[in-house]
Amino acid sequence: MRIPSKSASLSTLATVAVAVMIAALACAAALQPAGAEAGAGGKAKPGKSGGGKKNGGKKGGKVGDAIPECSDATPSSCRVDITVHQGPLTQGAFCDSFDNSDGLCVGGSTGTKAFSEPGYSPRYGIQTSFTWKSQGGASRDVDYTANANFTIVDSFIRGNVPASNSAVFNVTDAYSRLSGVHWKTVSTGAAPGQIGGPLYIDYDHPRSGIGSSIHIFGYLVRK
Repeated sequence: MRIPSKSASLSTLATVAVAVMIAALACAAALQPAGAEAGAGGKAKPGKSGGGKKNGGKKGGKVGDAIPECSDATPSSCRVDITVHQGPLTQGAFCDSFDNSDGLCVGGSTGTKAFSEPGYSPRYGIQTSFTWKSQGGASRDVDYTANANFTIVDSFIRGNVPASNSAVFNVTDAYSRLSGVHWKTVSTGAAPGQIGGPLYIDYDHPRSGIGSSIHIFGYLVRK
């Protein structure tokens, strides 16, 4: 009887091993869950489903974005966002505590162009002033005025704040030389700074009396 050579035996064993591997792979493929054939590349990317950006795709999606910023235009309503910054003490810029029944704060202002004056040069009448006066109770009559010089008033916002720690600024009359029209706020029960509500006001007065600021923002309607 002829005995197979060693090389022939090794070749036969290799063939059998390959056949076994193929059979095992076929079984694994049959048992694989549906949809898993895509592997890692088949996973859905977060944020790609759901139809795009929220709030109609507007960046930020803030309520009131459709209302224009107060400018030289005269829409039925506009939004304002301004901050008064106390000027240098070396130029006589002083700010009282809003807890005082009467007081003032002077400097420059930034934000909505129609209602701000960034410069502060009291020598030429260029400044923004915020003054208030109590009528005997907690409420304060307030006056925000931005001056281009001693004789030209760029803008003003006048009204009342119920108390020194209140965020409510009810505007009875506001004016911008840029648009030439007068504005006010309405009271529909909305929160300060929201559509249909008073302006929001935040008077920040450090104990040192240096670096005071007044942030005012919200929506105005034409008178």
